[in-house]
Amino acid sequence: MDVARIEASWPETTGAVGVRLSSGWISGETRPGQYVLAGEKKMPLVLASGPGEPPMLLVGANAQASLTLDVGSSLMIDGPLGGGFPLEAARGHEVVIFAVGTALAAARALIQTIAAHRADYERVRAYLGAHTTEAHAYRSEDARWADARIEVVRATSRPWIQDLFLAGDPPSAGTRAFAAGHSAMMISVRAALGERGMDPATLGTNA
Repeated sequence: MDVARIEASWPETTGAVGVRLSSGWISGETRPGQYVLAGEKKMPLVLASGPGEPPMLLVGANAQASLTLDVGSSLMIDGPLGGGFPLEAARGHEVVIFAVGTALAAARALIQTIAAHRADYERVRAYLGAHTTEAHAYRSEDARWADARIEVVRATSRPWIQDLFLAGDPPSAGTRAFAAGHSAMMISVRAALGERGMDPATLGTNA
């Protein structure tokens, strides 16, 4: 267990707080989508930053109730943990990304990593969903991601992100897909990949 200092915090969505941590504690982060255990209750939180970036978190309402997030305060941290997204399998290929709700933290880490090595990938599309416009995390980064030739498609409630994927251009041969979100969404995404002729078993997750 390490101690991180909270360097900045801000309301990222109507229910979630964005946090930037000091970086002296972090080591061993090798893939986007890894997570940490935060605070005395060891709340699991996915890093919203890619490897090598200042560490960031997206803290939902449940975790906020157990953590002190004031700027300058200390936060007990264990990690990074977990396997993260197997992004190395996507080099040289088209990429599609799916995420909803607070799982947009994992998607941000993935997008940031791709943007930092953009020449390693072909076309990149990110389908991001939330129930309301105000619940969409990282909207302020859409323009910068567009500059990096990453196409961001946001779904507010319906149509769902998998429906927007099905309505768009078909993926090229060899396209790699990654997703983060609740179980029902993951089932629907796998079904959509199958409809597009992709193998649902190859869907990369950060679990």
